[in-house]
Amino acid sequence: MIRNRLAGLAALLLAFSGPAAAGRFGPPPGGGAPAPPLGATAFRGGAPSAGPRIVHFWATWCVPCRRELPVLGEAVPRLAAAGVGVVTVALRDHPDDLAAYLDELGVALPVLLDADGRDAASWRVLGLPSTFVVDGAGRVRGVHIGPLPWEDPAVGAEIAALAGAAPAQAP
Repeated sequence: MIRNRLAGLAALLLAFSGPAAAGRFGPPPGGGAPAPPLGATAFRGGAPSAGPRIVHFWATWCVPCRRELPVLGEAVPRLAAAGVGVVTVALRDHPDDLAAYLDELGVALPVLLDADGRDAASWRVLGLPSTFVVDGAGRVRGVHIGPLPWEDPAVGAEIAALAGAAPAQAP
């Protein structure tokens, strides 16, 4: 019995030690299926609906999101330079609370409001924050559950590669 458990644990470790483990993004649910449409209400700013982009789900009541959102806001110009748009989706928040939260953090990001959670369900969001990478053809190419170190240039490079965007050229 112990031998079976050890064999199972070894198989699990091998499964997660392959090439996918080297990056921060795992395979998406549906294995590269078309990205579901976003029916969330536009709350602040315009959000790209085509081209390489990330779709980032978060909420005001999510503690890791509070730390991550300002850093993501600072990363938007770098992602844009790499040809990647940013869509953020606030999950199950009240508009007044959401506006106060964004003002308090001083975050200037395009935000959609998924008040009823339908978009989160169609995207199969399993935890917050969740970041999905969508390529130019509209297919989900990677997903990361949890906060990301947006200040790390390697994160932007990995997103650009998954999205099929041209990386920014160094001056």
